[in-house]
Amino acid sequence: IEGSGPGSMISFDGTFTAIQTNVSEATGIQIRNLRIHSTTTNTGLGINATNFVISKFSDIWMTGLNRGVLMNKTGTHYNTIENIRIGIGGVGSYGIYIDGNSNENTIMRTRILPDGNSTGVFINSHANSLYDVDVETNANYSVYIGPSGHDTTMVGLYLEGNDKQLYIAPGAEATTIIVGFIVDGDTYN
Repeated sequence: IEGSGPGSMISFDGTFTAIQTNVSEATGIQIRNLRIHSTTTNTGLGINATNFVISKFSDIWMTGLNRGVLMNKTGTHYNTIENIRIGIGGVGSYGIYIDGNSNENTIMRTRILPDGNSTGVFINSHANSLYDVDVETNANYSVYIGPSGHDTTMVGLYLEGNDKQLYIAPGAEATTIIVGFIVDGDTYN
């Protein structure tokens, strides 16, 4: 799916997922250069990337959502999320959620704008990476690494003005943090 910029918009009322697949393995999918917008504030899921493999999501602007990108099943591997801006809010909201053995996915140059009910990035799977990810202002958790978030690499994070900036759960192993900027919030582990 390729748009021609933010004017190429998938607009929906949030009662379903804007983009998803129902096949057991969607390999090589590219979604780029468009906007995903929920017309009902703080509802809906932008991209359900569960079952996507070696796929790329880039240059996407998401607004009005409750959930941005979901990867939540064994076999969801080697995907790249790049240059995405995600505006989220509402109870249980998240920008990017990686769980259920969705391993070896990469998030780069992504900005998440949350409200106080939100988690910017949740990772509870093996060998996922964050590069230059920005979560700023009001998140409950900026980045939450769950107990199975082993071998998570974070480089150049920008976390500002959130309640809990970085949480690494007991049991998470081999977490690497290289440089970054964390200000106006707390870091827990």
